[in-house]
Amino acid sequence: MLSGRLKPKRDSYLILTYWIYRNKSAVYSIRLEEAIQQNIQSIVQNPEIGKLTNRLNIWLKLVEKYWIVYEIQNDRIVILSIFDTRQDDKKLNKKTVS
Repeated sequence: MLSGRLKPKRDSYLILTYWIYRNKSAVYSIRLEEAIQQNIQSIVQNPEIGKLTNRLNIWLKLVEKYWIVYEIQNDRIVILSIFDTRQDDKKLNKKTVS
């Protein structure tokens, strides 16, 4: 079972909006959103497909230049964040804690 939070939805919205503004087109944003959704479905089917972090039950799945940060909690998967890999790793640690 997949459980959601508002934070990853906001992250996704900001990422996709940035690329629409930057490229003056939605083509890349649509492709990126489809890739993120396909990877989330892969996570649902096989939760351990990502890279385990040093935090208990926190996993990362790379989609282009973005990490899908998720947690495996018994019978559900919680998407914690979508994180741009070009950002400072310290921000990632803050996102996974909150």
